[in-house]
Amino acid sequence: MGRHSRPHQFRFPWKTVSVLVVVGLLITLGVWFFGRQESRPSKAHYPELGLSLTQADGYQDFQQLQQEGVKFVYLKASQGSDYTDDNFAGNYDRAVGTNMYVGVYHYFSFDTSAAKQAQNFEAAVGEQVGNLPLMVHLEYYGPYRNEPPKTKAARARLKKFIELITAYYGKAIIIQGAPDILHQLVPSSWKNQEWVIQTSKPKKTEKIAFWQYSPTARIPKSSIDQRFALSVFNGSAAQWEAFVRK
Repeated sequence: MGRHSRPHQFRFPWKTVSVLVVVGLLITLGVWFFGRQESRPSKAHYPELGLSLTQADGYQDFQQLQQEGVKFVYLKASQGSDYTDDNFAGNYDRAVGTNMYVGVYHYFSFDTSAAKQAQNFEAAVGEQVGNLPLMVHLEYYGPYRNEPPKTKAARARLKKFIELITAYYGKAIIIQGAPDILHQLVPSSWKNQEWVIQTSKPKKTEKIAFWQYSPTARIPKSSIDQRFALSVFNGSAAQWEAFVRK
């Protein structure tokens, strides 16, 4: 007797479909995430665009940056008690040759004294202070990412550093950092303006001078392919003019 083969049973490829769905979701999320990274805050509400530079960003053509719509730039000068940015002097010389506003900043250390950090900043900067307020950058680095420094000691060290730099240069000091570190180390009673690092829109207050909306974004509608730490002034064009005249 001949054998009868069983009719072919169709099996829906659920595993394949599931994989494709997951891949599609990942692609969608990736596009959404990078879209947010590239998205510049409303030019109508935040007309003044700027960026921060360190030696890690390499050589920059500041004339081109200006042509691409960058209105201000902050240059890293020093970090802690003994580190200086290799590109600071060259960046500064080229930046002040444009019509952009120029600021300089220090990356604050929780491990060395305020006096030694102030001396390092002064030696690195000299009289190359630009035409914007000085800035001190706060960040939980290394072991402090998991265990932040003691508030009282870190705040006292930061306060002393700001006092020393203010006395030496006679210029205002802006404090930059993410909301958590600003909340921990910068009391509301301090008169220093802040430069907040976050993806969401900050409050429109005089206390917050700048908003870094992305650490790695392209300049909008720019021919420059490089990514930068991009920020906007937290106010109108008229408020910007008043700010730079201070």
